[in-house]
Amino acid sequence: MAWDWVVPVATSGFGTLVGISGIVISFKTGERSRQHAENLAKERHRHELELAKQKSGHDLRLAREQRQQERRATAYVEIVKEVQRVSFWANASHPDGALDKDEAPRHLHLVTDLSPDALLRTYGSDEVIELFDAWRTRVQDISKSFYLLTIDLNADSAAKRLNGKQTSEEWSRLYEVRVPAENAAKAALTKRIQLELQTTV
Repeated sequence: MAWDWVVPVATSGFGTLVGISGIVISFKTGERSRQHAENLAKERHRHELELAKQKSGHDLRLAREQRQQERRATAYVEIVKEVQRVSFWANASHPDGALDKDEAPRHLHLVTDLSPDALLRTYGSDEVIELFDAWRTRVQDISKSFYLLTIDLNADSAAKRLNGKQTSEEWSRLYEVRVPAENAAKAALTKRIQLELQTTV
């Protein structure tokens, strides 16, 4: 009888120990779960932040590229209009007075003015710049022929007889070589610009 109380107390002590152990284990498990959830939330937040930065950078790059393409397209359209105007003048003009007409400086400004050159060198591709330079050289050749033939057309008859063969060769050079060369250079430049504008749209 003296020891009858030991079993219930031991059982209840053991039960208390088991209960406390369960509480501690539950607390530890809950703490781990909470820590794991916090880590997942931090990782998700870091990942979303990284994605937002990438999207922002990508959007910024796209906006810059689009702005660059729009500026290039505007520059190319202006250049093509001027090239067509100068080419029409070079093909339709006759050396007699072609360099004295009011429109000659207006047309030839594309050959001598730095504005189109600056426009192209700022926004144009290397290929278009190279083709533009080649076309401009062809127009300068036509202008030289006009100049030489104008001198001859304004010369007296003795000088014309003296320079007859040279003048005849210059006329041939102008209409058989220089004008077709300008047309070919213009076509190559225009085709390249059209290709670049189609690929950027």
